Amino acid sequence: MKTLRVTMAVPTLLAVIVSVGTAGPVHWASGGGTVEYAGALNTHAFTAQIDSDGSVKGQAEFQLRYIDTTIHVEVNCLTVVGNEAWVGGTITRSSNPAQVGVGLPVLFRVQDNGEGDGHPPDLTSQLVWGAGPSCSTTPPFGLIEWTNGNVQVR
Repeated sequence: MKTLRVTMAVPTLLAVIVSVGTAGPVHWASGGGTVEYAGALNTHAFTAQIDSDGSVKGQAEFQLRYIDTTIHVEVNCLTVVGNEAWVGGTITRSSNPAQVGVGLPVLFRVQDNGEGDGHPPDLTSQLVWGAGPSCSTTPPFGLIEWTNGNVQVR
């Protein structure tokens, strides 16, 4: 029995290693922190990547204190242009479905302005949910400074 388990585990492990090695990220964006809008200090955290085969994956979590709601988003779109990224996905969990329902699309924009004290603050937009633009249309959402946080776009 042990031989069978080892024999099955090795090909599975090799398949995972090969798939990871061939579909690395072409672009990625990640960030988190707090941003003030709509009269509240809201928390944003996200990670997104687009692989060489065109697949996009990632997660995002938002505490929207201005509507007393926390949402989780499964990321499924990412467009990177220079130091900016448009990230979108679908809401998979909501602490307050009456305010923001599961299944709605979400889109936001971020701007990476570098690291350290010599650079201007990174920027983000408010979330836009419901029917509307997509990542590929790179809509010019207004940007706001992070109160405390960091964004990286590559």
